[in-house]
Amino acid sequence: LYPGTCPAPPWDLLYPEDSRILQLVAHDSAKRPGPGLLGLVLQAHARWAGAHLEDPDWPRLLRAEAARLLGPWAAAPLHQHPHRWRYARTGRSGEMAAPLLFHLPGGVRLGICGDRFAAGGGVEGAWLYGRALARRILLEDA
Repeated sequence: LYPGTCPAPPWDLLYPEDSRILQLVAHDSAKRPGPGLLGLVLQAHARWAGAHLEDPDWPRLLRAEAARLLGPWAAAPLHQHPHRWRYARTGRSGEMAAPLLFHLPGGVRLGICGDRFAAGGGVEGAWLYGRALARRILLEDA
């Protein structure tokens, strides 16, 4: 949580394309515990998080990357709650190369996609692979 004097971002989710540390920054002020506070959630890329799993300095490194992207104020929250999702993702060998499209009896098709198909996972991955499945269906219908 940051003081309300910090600049509120104009976005709900930021996917910083030039960051190898942060996968996303969520503007989470709707869940804030009181008025005059700015809430951000910093989520690391899975690969970076795995490499820093036992590094006690990882929260500071995330804040430093947020400061690089958003401004110096992002390095100094009033309150933070660092949390590691140690078992949130399974190994990369379980990721599928593309969304699945099955042809069932009677001409019915069943498509399967989601964040599990994307290397980075998350909502963005689900969206990207949903679009990939839609393209595949449209190509078959063409």
